[in-house]
Amino acid sequence: EKGREALDKALSSFLKSLGEEHARVGETHKLLGDLELAEGHAEAALEHYERCRSIGLKTLGAEHPEMADCYAGLGFACLKKGSEAEARGWWLRAKSLFLNSLGPSHPGTMAVVEALAPLR
Repeated sequence: EKGREALDKALSSFLKSLGEEHARVGETHKLLGDLELAEGHAEAALEHYERCRSIGLKTLGAEHPEMADCYAGLGFACLKKGSEAEARGWWLRAKSLFLNSLGPSHPGTMAVVEALAPLR
């Protein structure tokens, strides 16, 4: 509860001071997506991850290493909604970025590799 309040407050503050398309706003949407997913709200999580992706594409570019977390989150939210094929697509994108930028032993890489294993 307090985590959500803090993130909502941060998002509101960033929107007012930085604008809707700032990278910090995208990062906050990613964290809100993580929170929604942890609470079992796949649809709400997808909305936040999609916003994170939209902002990230504009501010960072599709191949920026920070986009891997967003792609991974999209994959987990899609799986929660029952769309394995869509989840797999997002996880493959995340895996490529994680491997190329952070290597095979990074926790993000390992989480995506583990998530992909049963979908092969």
